[in-house]
Amino acid sequence: MTSCIPLPAHIAAKVFTDFDLNLGEHFTDVYHPPVKVLFAAYKKKQH
Repeated sequence: MTSCIPLPAHIAAKVFTDFDLNLGEHFTDVYHPPVKVLFAAYKKKQH
């Protein structure tokens, strides 16, 4: 069975530290730059 838990690394560190201290520490080392993405789409007729 495979599970996927989509969490930011700083939250994953808090969650997984309870189960495995070493794993939690690895997540604290992950750097997330402050980035926002905006995606816009439109039909060519609207252009």
